[in-house]
Amino acid sequence: MIKKIILFLCSLLLLAAVVPVLMGLRGENRSLFPMVTESALEKIRENFKVTEDDILESLTYNGEELPCDRERGVFYLPLSMAEEAWEDGHLDSGTPGTNIAFAYDAAGEDKLGLMEEGREIPFYAYTKDSVREYRLVVTGLPVIEIDGLEEEGMCRIRVLDADTKVNWVTESEASMYVRGNTSRNYPKKGYRVQLLKEAPDGGYTGNKQALLGLREDDDWILYAMYNDGTKIRDKLSIDMWNVFGAGDNDFQGRLGTDLVYAEVILNGEYYGLYGLMEPIDSKQVNLQKEDGLHLTEYMYKRKQPSELNLSELLDPSFTAERLGFEIKGGREGGDAADWEPLYELLRWQEQESDEAFAAEAEEMVDVGNTVDMWLFIQMITGYDQIAKNVYYVAKAQGGQRVFWFAPWDMDLTWGYTSDPTYPLSTKYEDFLTESYIWWQPGDRMMLTNAAGARDLAQERYAALRQELFTDEWMREKIGELEERVCASGAFARDEERWPEGNHDAQYGELLRYALERLDYLDGFMADIQGALQDFYSE
Repeated sequence: MIKKIILFLCSLLLLAAVVPVLMGLRGENRSLFPMVTESALEKIRENFKVTEDDILESLTYNGEELPCDRERGVFYLPLSMAEEAWEDGHLDSGTPGTNIAFAYDAAGEDKLGLMEEGREIPFYAYTKDSVREYRLVVTGLPVIEIDGLEEEGMCRIRVLDADTKVNWVTESEASMYVRGNTSRNYPKKGYRVQLLKEAPDGGYTGNKQALLGLREDDDWILYAMYNDGTKIRDKLSIDMWNVFGAGDNDFQGRLGTDLVYAEVILNGEYYGLYGLMEPIDSKQVNLQKEDGLHLTEYMYKRKQPSELNLSELLDPSFTAERLGFEIKGGREGGDAADWEPLYELLRWQEQESDEAFAAEAEEMVDVGNTVDMWLFIQMITGYDQIAKNVYYVAKAQGGQRVFWFAPWDMDLTWGYTSDPTYPLSTKYEDFLTESYIWWQPGDRMMLTNAAGARDLAQERYAALRQELFTDEWMREKIGELEERVCASGAFARDEERWPEGNHDAQYGELLRYALERLDYLDGFMADIQGALQDFYSE
């Protein structure tokens, strides 16, 4: 009994000697990875009680709390992939009474290599008598942390940038709901996000923020990319359209979106790789208002193929969706007059006379944008854009409304098509490298050469291939996007989190497909009229 008491008193004395030394390290060790000596670390392991309790509620980097997968005890630190060197900064405990200690100085390792390997760096959190091992992931992508979300509704969101540590964290209240017609059935959900702040009346109003270099707004999309095995098809297509088509207008609008990759932590659980996107809305396409109040321009989204029974468009009954189109831009669509611009466009598009169609072309559509859209859909083999996933924007011009077009939802591109008999309804069709996409109204404009569209398409495509979308550009772009999602470590983490999702990682196959597709189009565009005659005669 006396021997046990002596041992107990010795243990207390040892802790009394060790704890002040260890606790004193807090605030003095300002290196990126705070460390203690190997002997001190050994004393922690031997003399402190190992616990599974979450004793480290907060880990900070330069004073900002890092997101954490609570069940696994893994924190996430976003750092730049553009710089090989480690950024200036330090990790610290943000939990009073709890300190941290790394077993080794990971700053001595290759930062980019550590990211790509996805290695989890172990460290210890300890109090006066307890210790628990945690881990740290250094990612090359921004991290979005969402707390308090119950399927849909109100939550709190934090966006942590990877490429800067100046004002690099944005926080806001938010409202989120599940989006996507097909993708909402997947276990990994996509979301529409509205940033909110308290209003003077006690309610909420929009909280406009510029996130990750994108536009300043309160309306955002989190795209899950669940069915794309490379996670880059949408981003590749978006970046191509933004190079030549999205901003080519005189009304200071952008006929497209943009996407930045990020990793999401949802309610304290790692949730995978996402794309933060700008929606295509009235602000994006700059719909004009009379006296700054009432919209005078229109926007429609084609959501699904439908028989174009035009009389239904002017039905006076209240409905925001007609003939597979949904009215957008803040309108409810209850007034038949809201559908008149689309009625006129489809009447022109569907009329029997080719001569009348060609004669009216410049009054109905912007010819340059329509040609660009047709070319773009051919390049990406956008089968999902044939009769859906395109925005129709009616802009006021010279006393009438002229239509412009913007693409959307481009995961089923570059050889992907929809097939409900395949996993995730996604089928890869290699033969599509030599296919034609009959998107209207571009298809009929090419057949009739309305407003010189066919000649313009040949000139435009030749310039694009020479100046922008060369084979070398395609190699570099696909390689850049592969590096972004894979060398950041995010692709492997997403695959581990969602093993039933598509992660084929066929970047070499995607590149081969893209080069063969452009090679085929080189011949097709040299004789569009002959190529179309062959297509329609088969």
